[in-house]
Amino acid sequence: MGVVVPWTDRLFQYTVKDVARPATGTIWIDGVAVEVREGDSWATLDHGRGRWPYSVCWNWGAGSGRVGDRVIGIQVGGQWTDGTGSVENSLLVDGHLTKISEELVWDYSP
Repeated sequence: MGVVVPWTDRLFQYTVKDVARPATGTIWIDGVAVEVREGDSWATLDHGRGRWPYSVCWNWGAGSGRVGDRVIGIQVGGQWTDGTGSVENSLLVDGHLTKISEELVWDYSP
């Protein structure tokens, strides 16, 4: 899902969050090979362009996996987009992306 976040008339941030990307391969940890198995392993690609404000608070999370035969991915983010009219929240089910247009409420103690 791609989102444009307008900071001003001239400044913006463009971000893309691709969840539920199949991942395969091998990861080496302290000389030990750990297999990343096809069908059981997932990745999220997060990339963007633009200019960030000098100071920003940012919450972000993503998750992917299988529920039965369905591939599910979720993307949640917030605070950094508050008040811009843009959000980066979505749910992906079997390749069909649904945007969640509401801002999330983040309630925690830092």
